[in-house]
Amino acid sequence: MKSSDIVSVSFLSYQEGNRYFSQGEWEKAITCFTKALNLDPTKLYEQKAEAFLQLCDFKSAMMHLRKAYSLSSRKESVIARLAFVSHLQVNPIACLAAMKRFNDCLQMVNEEVAQEKNADLFVLRARLYEHFGKVTLCFHNLQDALALEPNHAEAQVMMSNLKKEAQRSRDQAATKAVKANLKAALVKINRAIDYNPVEASYFLFRYEGFWDLLPDVSPASVANGIFQRLCC
Repeated sequence: MKSSDIVSVSFLSYQEGNRYFSQGEWEKAITCFTKALNLDPTKLYEQKAEAFLQLCDFKSAMMHLRKAYSLSSRKESVIARLAFVSHLQVNPIACLAAMKRFNDCLQMVNEEVAQEKNADLFVLRARLYEHFGKVTLCFHNLQDALALEPNHAEAQVMMSNLKKEAQRSRDQAATKAVKANLKAALVKINRAIDYNPVEASYFLFRYEGFWDLLPDVSPASVANGIFQRLCC
């Protein structure tokens, strides 16, 4: 193949790599940039490093940045990027959160919690559950955080907010019940229980006030449901 043809193929690979990069298809972008390396090795090593960073492959990102550093005349900017990736390498959870990869972040937090019971990790997981709209799981994680660190400021604030929202929903349920809008009231009291699943009065309010809407519920299951919620 002629040198001009090689350059042409490399340029096409470079353009294709940029397109994949802009679409978030990081693996394909890396493959294309590799094929185009002879065009501008320094620049393409940096771009490959960025793609690896998006994949949270910090080791590969560091390796490519070091290659770029050895070739670059702009060593200060490459050093700054190396320092940034080095920081993320020791704090991958922050990296995932910053990139809004919340499912991956939650998975990593779950793995960390399995190894170490830490109040900050429980609070972080509570925030992630809050983001996903799973407020009951958020509540229980805040409980776990406060059991480990009763004065944890962030956990206290978040727990207070959940309880306030629960009480607001309970009050709205009462208002709607007074107006005989029982289905809407039931929705509100269920929401109150989601936000504060250990408040026994909410369960009593629901089962006493909406018995006709819950025909399959027995008194024993009511008592058991409250007990399970309070003991979990």
